[in-house]
Amino acid sequence: EFPFPARNGVTIPVANFIKQFHSRGYLVDLLYFDTGDNYPIDAGLMPFINYFHRVPLTRKNKFRGLFNELRGHEAIFESWNLACEKEPHQFLTSYDLIWASPIRPFALWLKFKNELRIDAKDTIASVNDSYELTLRALSKKKNNFLLRKLYSLRASAMSSIESGLLEKASFVAVQSQKEVDFFEEKNNKKLNVIELKNGVSENYFFGNSDKEYDLIFVGTLDDFYKNSLNWFINNVYSKLSKPRPSFIIIGKGATNKDIEFFKSLSIEYIPFVDELDSFYFKSKILIDQLRNNINS
Repeated sequence: EFPFPARNGVTIPVANFIKQFHSRGYLVDLLYFDTGDNYPIDAGLMPFINYFHRVPLTRKNKFRGLFNELRGHEAIFESWNLACEKEPHQFLTSYDLIWASPIRPFALWLKFKNELRIDAKDTIASVNDSYELTLRALSKKKNNFLLRKLYSLRASAMSSIESGLLEKASFVAVQSQKEVDFFEEKNNKKLNVIELKNGVSENYFFGNSDKEYDLIFVGTLDDFYKNSLNWFINNVYSKLSKPRPSFIIIGKGATNKDIEFFKSLSIEYIPFVDELDSFYFKSKILIDQLRNNINS
């Protein structure tokens, strides 16, 4: 379960592994748990996929799912049912390896593998970031006390839920040493955690953290931040005389059209970096993504 084209820390390892396994003669099948997001499939990746199939899901009662999560029974992202009973597919009954990313598809595969009649010798849960850590970080960002408390309670409940799920994987792939240390501190001998920095191919990352940039923008490009960035480029940056200041944009969500537009102005674009600090330190001006039509 991931959007194409590959554009961030979760999706890049999966897309790279598909290509690399294909290049080594393995057949790669892709199962997509469709929760209604309707992510497009990049036609450029399809030649590397032997068989692709969407499995439509329907949401169970979300509030009951939240209640079950707070009780430590199951995560809210497990609150889905198969939309179609025993829908026919052409998957094998057993694979050498199943790679699931991020944690929701892994949990859903565990939940539905008997109904789908799909098993594997080994499984890799590529979770990128700990869900517990994510909830704890979100709890600190909430302005409302009740929301902070709710997310804090969810994080506490998620500790045992997440570990219980990941114990069932042959390997747990995370993206940084921070997550490796986090899981190792749990002293759970059943967790086999490995670090995969930025996927398995560096050709997706053409930015150089050692290079100095005049301008830097950091923010997702699939929501309101994009409006601020477009305003700055159209009303300020594009009107500067050449040679324009060096400019780098870091953040997932750019479309192919966006990327071509950036290239036309010699703006560098990276969907994801493992550590932002070095880019911040070596950039002269940060473009404020929080303001609408007023950038500084």
